[in-house]
Amino acid sequence: MSGLAENTTYYYCAYLLVDGKYTYGVVRTFTTAKQDAGITPGQMVDLGLSVKWAGWNVGASRPEEFGGYYAWGELEEKDEYSQSNYQYYDNQYQQYIITLGINICGTKYDVARVNWGGNWRMPTTAEFNELVNNCEWTWIDYNGVQGQKVTGPNGNSIFLPAAGVYSNNSVDNIGVQGIYWSGQWANINSMAACLLFQNGTPTPFLCPNVRYSGCTVRPVSD
Repeated sequence: MSGLAENTTYYYCAYLLVDGKYTYGVVRTFTTAKQDAGITPGQMVDLGLSVKWAGWNVGASRPEEFGGYYAWGELEEKDEYSQSNYQYYDNQYQQYIITLGINICGTKYDVARVNWGGNWRMPTTAEFNELVNNCEWTWIDYNGVQGQKVTGPNGNSIFLPAAGVYSNNSVDNIGVQGIYWSGQWANINSMAACLLFQNGTPTPFLCPNVRYSGCTVRPVSD
């Protein structure tokens, strides 16, 4: 058969027409396959770069799942992401944010290292820049989720879902924007560097973000 839509369930049955009367058989179904987006399978994907990239986010088990939202340096999800409930907000001396260091990659504050173990960790800003500058970025729909297909120099690809950002009590810009933490601060103690991409903007870029925001994390491995 031809002209069928992908990832669609069709219903059919046999019938018999005798003397103007229809007799119907059992209703059966089949579902057409989802067109392959070319995402490389596996938890660890070699894109031909200096580090291996994870195939999905911390808290997820598939490329299209958003996974968890984490404030920078925190290890657990929560229902509200604000300055006042940030774990490293200094309530006693009102110094706003407690310093965790300029690079938490691989430390006790690294949610990727703590949850996944091994050599997994949050990416550095240099590794994000390498991902941006050496890969092809394509906005796609993958299994019903909007985001970026990132294809490395060797032809392998990962998918970064546009999971938005968790601010206060809600997640904003799902399907429109992706904000992924790096493990490095942004030269301002209250902020850390993240990778931002959004639909309609051709090139992802690094930018500072307040540390108490809930963002997704895509690990790397040495």
